[in-house]
Amino acid sequence: MILKHSKLLLLLLIFSSILEAKTVIEDGESGTTTLWRVVQGEADDISNVYDKEINSRVIELKGGGSYKIGATGGDRALTIIGEKSISWKMKTTLPYTIYVIVKTTDDLRYLFYVSTPSRGLKHGFQNGIHHGIGKSTIDGRWRRVTRDLEADLKDAEPNNSIISVNGFIYSGGNGGRLDDIILYSPKEIIYEDGSNEVKNWTILDNSSSDATVTNISDSKNQQNRVISLQGDGINSAYKLSINNSSCKILQWKFRGFGSEPEIFDTRGVIQDLKAFEFRVHIQSKNGARDLIYTLGEDNLGLIENGFTIHHGLGDDRAIGSVWSGDNPINELGLWQSVTRDLDEDIKDFEPNNTLVAVNSFEVRNSGLIDDVKMLSSVDTNISKCNNINSSNPKKESNSVGIGKLFLVFQFIYLLLIVVFLLKNKRIIKKV
Repeated sequence: MILKHSKLLLLLLIFSSILEAKTVIEDGESGTTTLWRVVQGEADDISNVYDKEINSRVIELKGGGSYKIGATGGDRALTIIGEKSISWKMKTTLPYTIYVIVKTTDDLRYLFYVSTPSRGLKHGFQNGIHHGIGKSTIDGRWRRVTRDLEADLKDAEPNNSIISVNGFIYSGGNGGRLDDIILYSPKEIIYEDGSNEVKNWTILDNSSSDATVTNISDSKNQQNRVISLQGDGINSAYKLSINNSSCKILQWKFRGFGSEPEIFDTRGVIQDLKAFEFRVHIQSKNGARDLIYTLGEDNLGLIENGFTIHHGLGDDRAIGSVWSGDNPINELGLWQSVTRDLDEDIKDFEPNNTLVAVNSFEVRNSGLIDDVKMLSSVDTNISKCNNINSSNPKKESNSVGIGKLFLVFQFIYLLLIVVFLLKNKRIIKKV
């Protein structure tokens, strides 16, 4: 039986490595900057330095120019296939733009992230897709940023998909520091995807008597079945139990909250600050907290006697409206995703506090909800065998996608061996 159990353990470890594939793009530990190229600026803008605060070698980018790893295509492109979530650590006090170059089923796209909260989606330049990740990212502390690239793409182009990640660009943010730029495939725990009727939801006691939770079909959603929350506007609240103490990242999709999506002549329009309220009930090291997300350009920080932490999710473009400068390339009323690292959201206003557990997800106002899930954070203490810190970035034929195929075949091969051994009772008895 020992042989049987050891083989099964080996199989589980291999299978786990397939599910948790990750690729380090840059962690600074090579002591060099050979992966980086200058798009705009000077060669000595890029340096590899030791950062005492996090006890790690990091990349420092001075000059406020533009600096790139990878390329749009060809031999210099990273061509990383399979991992569609990205995590990086950053520290800056100045506005920046970070671009992730992806090859999609509909040509190249530049997913770009800035220090304002609003999202422009198809915005700025051809093939650019814009997301704001908030003013707190320029508060001068080291933070981890995690983005689901596929979700960010589908916010603007629901029928498009990522084939590979080809490059990473840092622009502006003079003196900014970067570390642990990693692509990975997170574990996910789904709490709502429209496939299980409505039994996981609770209408809170203080809601109006006509508040309802129903499971409906929605033509704008590729998964089709979604949750419809309808009641007396902001006075009605609906709760979904989470009870998770292992993951730190919460993601959900929403549509149809607030007024009808419109085309506005100016950016920053917010017609109704109470269009929605998403509240996450959590347990932290310092006790119970609520993390609250509403429309708004500013983060209000600690509110409600210091037990609630507020973040703004931007202007009415978060609920499907479009700025006239981005019309007609953006479609009105698309489903939008929100991906929040709850631990980082706590640290924005309580730097010495940490997330312990996520208890529940609460929604106020009427609208549609789908794909509520918890995602694992990337583990930065990983083997260098998946590190592409070299002067020769991977070609498509040598990408991590091929490596994962090898692991799949290896898994199948070992599975056949175990089946053979289990059938051969004499071998097992000898052990």
